[in-house]
Amino acid sequence: MGKSKPVLVIGDTHAPAMLDGYIAFLKKIQKKHGCVRVVHIGDLVDWNSISFHEKDPSMPSPVEEFNRAYKQVQKLYKAFPKVDYMIGNHSSLPARKARMIGLPNDVMKSFKDLWQVNGWTIHPRYADLEIDRVIYRHGDKGKAVTWLHIRMLSPSLSQSFKDTCTHRLGLSTTQTKVNVSSECRWVAELTTVTKQWRTGKCTLTNLL
Repeated sequence: MGKSKPVLVIGDTHAPAMLDGYIAFLKKIQKKHGCVRVVHIGDLVDWNSISFHEKDPSMPSPVEEFNRAYKQVQKLYKAFPKVDYMIGNHSSLPARKARMIGLPNDVMKSFKDLWQVNGWTIHPRYADLEIDRVIYRHGDKGKAVTWLHIRMLSPSLSQSFKDTCTHRLGLSTTQTKVNVSSECRWVAELTTVTKQWRTGKCTLTNLL
């Protein structure tokens, strides 16, 4: 088996709360490591306004949130026109809400059409994407599976496969440099980006 090429992993962006400068940071990392493939690990958008959580009247309306998020998504799409995107729990909120009131998927816009990311390959929620013996997933299948991810990412364990995910139920870090074998090496920059609307606090964690 030939030597694997680096994959750029984009962490949950949760637009419109994507941190200023994040796209420039990603481009810098892509160039630094010569990444030839890009995987967005899920939750491109946040959809706080239609979440299942208690609502805060000070937060943006669904229309306002969508318009702001769309602008950020288009900037990201312009920078990365070819991406493997893993649908996460936040990105799937419109479909989940529609299902609750009995609307079939046929009446919903596709993810590509809604966000105008026609060059991206969209992988459905809960999907696993394997690239060079590395499994990429959003990781929101439940607590048991999340614990399995943590174990699989532990450097003290040895498996034939490694995986990476970002949905962590309280955890915001993950291992981002993994040597699977002497023939297969995976290098990725996985970042956690959050922005709290009301406080304006921002965090950007570069873990490589």
